[in-house]
Amino acid sequence: MKPLPYTRSKWPYATHLVDPARVKGLLPMVGGYDPGALVLARVVTLGKHRELEARDGRKLSIFSGDVFVGVLGDPTPLTSSRASGACRARSATSSGSGGSWAKS
Repeated sequence: MKPLPYTRSKWPYATHLVDPARVKGLLPMVGGYDPGALVLARVVTLGKHRELEARDGRKLSIFSGDVFVGVLGDPTPLTSSRASGACRARSATSSGSGGSWAKS
């Protein structure tokens, strides 16, 4: 496990049940189905959505270059007529960011 570097990462509402103090480091991303896993993500470009919901329910603005903690979801298709978004999780480059998080 790689020690977690100091980052000013943003923690959106999806992580409200996780105690950030218990996060100790980064593990490499591995393929497969792992809903609920935490990931460290960096915003590369912004589209229509420029805010996240913060852990306390307030709006949290995001900008290109921001780092935030995300939670992998279940890829089961929605049964409603609402459109859903998608994202790809990929391993980090040699810069050392990205990967899944380990809790102790």
